[in-house]
Amino acid sequence: MQAKKEFNYHIESLRGVAAILVAWHHTIIHKFYLDPNYSPTGILSYNPPGHLSVLIFFILSGYVIGLTNKEPITKPGIIPYFKKRIVRIYPIYAICLAFAFIIAPTQYGFSTIISHFTLTQVTFAQPIKEIDAVWSLNYEILFYLLFIPVSYFRINPLLLAALCTIIGIANTYFFPYLHTPLLTGYTFGFTFWLVGLGLAQYLQRVATHTSFATMVSMLFIILSIEKFNVLATLLRKITTVAFGTRLDFPPSVPWAKNIISFQDYALLPYATIAIIVFIGKAIPFRKYLVAFLIVLPALTYYSFFKHHLYATDSAWILPAVFYAIGLGVYLLRRFLERISRVFIAKLVPTGSISYGLYLIHFPILCCFTQMQAFSGTPLTFAGRFFAYITLSVGGAYLLEKKYQPFAKRLLT
Repeated sequence: MQAKKEFNYHIESLRGVAAILVAWHHTIIHKFYLDPNYSPTGILSYNPPGHLSVLIFFILSGYVIGLTNKEPITKPGIIPYFKKRIVRIYPIYAICLAFAFIIAPTQYGFSTIISHFTLTQVTFAQPIKEIDAVWSLNYEILFYLLFIPVSYFRINPLLLAALCTIIGIANTYFFPYLHTPLLTGYTFGFTFWLVGLGLAQYLQRVATHTSFATMVSMLFIILSIEKFNVLATLLRKITTVAFGTRLDFPPSVPWAKNIISFQDYALLPYATIAIIVFIGKAIPFRKYLVAFLIVLPALTYYSFFKHHLYATDSAWILPAVFYAIGLGVYLLRRFLERISRVFIAKLVPTGSISYGLYLIHFPILCCFTQMQAFSGTPLTFAGRFFAYITLSVGGAYLLEKKYQPFAKRLLT
């Protein structure tokens, strides 16, 4: 009961937005899945931060696990803990995975099917293209398992995160002498997860003031940060000087084993501070850290106008607009607090279907590939996009609100 009281449900709005961004992101990077005969251009080709959203999910996962497991796990508690996690993730996963295999035009081999149903895809097989978002579930299940010794032996999660970072860097640097690229993905991903665990363990004080306007501002910063992240530019320059290209795997490495890189650490401060803002916890110099991270992208924003990027690359336009809104909301937060509270409240319910949406959207997206009618124009793309979102949200609702409670009663 204590964990429920401590849980701040404003975080559900961030979780819901992250799931929506992943679904939107996949329509852009797989644009011919939605409409085989039309490719959006200009500002419509804006690519939402789907990868950043998954990294936010990892931190949120570590935070929730830490929040709901305050006391160190004991030997009798290991099986109940893991069973609870499996009951939460596997029923919806199994249904969505079965649906993906049914609609797949490719006949996959037995080993591929088994690896997916045992959550060992990525480790033993490449995720199938009809539901390739499940790569993160393979990482997630490993992190659940690793939490057991971390909790049992009371290991400091932040020190372990530092160690994981060092291991990941060393493993990448010595490639191909150490031909284990997946170890880098796991250690870097686990670092994000451990940061969430650290937030749950060490952030005990509630912030003196909950600013809904700052939450809204952070959402818009998230929408823009992949284009305006000064930290990414700085990190790339530092690593290039120190390591050359040795911290980048070659293209021959399968994407699912190379999907989390050292460059993602430039997103860690934004993902972390966004979660801190939404959970309403106090940290030293919180006000100044939030202000610094929100204002910092203005340096890149200046270059955006100086070099007329809006004229040469329209993909920058929407991120620029989003950043301007995010900065404006933050600067005017005292005046926008009431409307921001309503906005965040409206988003909270999306968190309750976020996991279902994350899994079901991709198989539904793949279904549109096989529909050649009503295709080839901006109008058809818009119509298909509306149908895709409607079906994905509807499917997620049925999975989370109808099927999951039934499966939970059946398995517990």
